Amino acid sequence: MARSGVAMSDMRERYLLIDVARGFAALSILLWHYQHFYYLAPGRPEFLPGAVQPFYGLLFPFYEAGFLSVQLFWLISGFVFFSLYKPEDKIDGWTFFVHRFSRLYPLHFVTLLAVAALQALSMARLGQFQIYSYNDGFHFLLHFFMASDWARHTQKELAFNQPIWSVSVEILTYLLFVLFCRFLPRSIWIMALISALSVGLFVVTGNLAFKCVFYFFVGGLVHHFCVRRPVFANPRTLVPLAVLALAGLIAVHVAIYRIHGWYNLLPEALAATFGPVILFLLARAESYVDKARIRRFVWIGDITYATYLCHIPVQISVLIFLQSRGIPQTVADSGLFFVSYMAFMILLGVIVYNAFERPAQSYLRQKLLRPSQPAVQSF
Repeated sequence: MARSGVAMSDMRERYLLIDVARGFAALSILLWHYQHFYYLAPGRPEFLPGAVQPFYGLLFPFYEAGFLSVQLFWLISGFVFFSLYKPEDKIDGWTFFVHRFSRLYPLHFVTLLAVAALQALSMARLGQFQIYSYNDGFHFLLHFFMASDWARHTQKELAFNQPIWSVSVEILTYLLFVLFCRFLPRSIWIMALISALSVGLFVVTGNLAFKCVFYFFVGGLVHHFCVRRPVFANPRTLVPLAVLALAGLIAVHVAIYRIHGWYNLLPEALAATFGPVILFLLARAESYVDKARIRRFVWIGDITYATYLCHIPVQISVLIFLQSRGIPQTVADSGLFFVSYMAFMILLGVIVYNAFERPAQSYLRQKLLRPSQPAVQSF
């Protein structure tokens, strides 16, 4: 935010390729959660879906590891926020809060109420909840205040519109980011130290907020090297460096894979190393692509939050319908069912973004910000 109070989001360059990548990351979460259609009870699939899922041979990386997209979300958030708020800018806490609140809370609140109503309907008609089981008053309050995963003991207590967990822990990272920008120099060494400390704290506590902090500040480091290190801006050095980095990462992960007992660490290692490299390459490629063509696909990034938060209410609705009518849930094996579901989610995302998210965001900013602070759309 500029010292005048003008939101920086109306002045920053938009990274179109990163926006599109964010949208595809949200779609990969939909693929990862496609397994929910096989649940007969909360957390209990009828069988391990595996290769029975539609187009498994083509989409298996997303079916098996789509959850890693959350780490990409956090990386992108860090990159964008360090792009949005420059070292010379003074962050105004109230304006920052209003921008984040107006962007995140309205849709969260509506989908939370929708899921609560649907779970009550499911319990009344079928005698059970769908997908997530801890749908009580305590967990409703945690979700209401977007605090569902702030503490370790809530990590396994999946409830209501559970995908909000990644946003829940990111909110704590926002607080750290504001404090960092206001009271510490924008030093890559401090950013690297925060990232390293967060890894240690995550290992000790298991709290997912520390994992989010790591990826967020690594995203900030990627932004620093994209815009402040000329050697990385030269395509003659960029390509060889990228090839060497990717080759080195592949070698490291092959080694990890072959070491007994490290296999469970492989997905996180992939996200923590390949994720920043992919983000860096997308940011640097921005200068070499036809932006007019890329803008045609930016809507995919725009609907990220809508598809992310709306797919659980849709899935619960479908499961209630199938179970009420006695229709086998193996209908999810059908390619037609899969295509219809994905197409519906994309269409719903477009409608929700344009008919609800944007108007709600603008309304809240107009009401809560001073006239000198324009109510712009932002990340």
